[in-house]
Amino acid sequence: LKEDMKLPKSYIFEIASNWKKIGISNAKQAYEYALQVNQPKNYETHSNDKRQNNRGRQNQFLSKEKTPKWLQNRDNQEDNKDINDDTLEEDRQAFLEKLNQKWKEEDN
Repeated sequence: LKEDMKLPKSYIFEIASNWKKIGISNAKQAYEYALQVNQPKNYETHSNDKRQNNRGRQNQFLSKEKTPKWLQNRDNQEDNKDINDDTLEEDRQAFLEKLNQKWKEEDN
């Protein structure tokens, strides 16, 4: 735009020749065409922005934490713990019986 808010002649003639090629003959058609042309452009720019944001995320270094094996196998250990508790109780009872027998022998 110039200082007096007028467009250069070459630009006006370029627009006029473009409208003639497209078949635009009045201002209403030109306005509708401008809306039609700009609408997909806005959609494309939004989709391009999303793609660019995703590219930036993909290129970032992703750190991965290694989970210790004992933590991964924790569920299996709980099942084993129940079994171990049963065998521990049996061993405890057997030990107490032997201990009581030895005490009785020592008392006699």
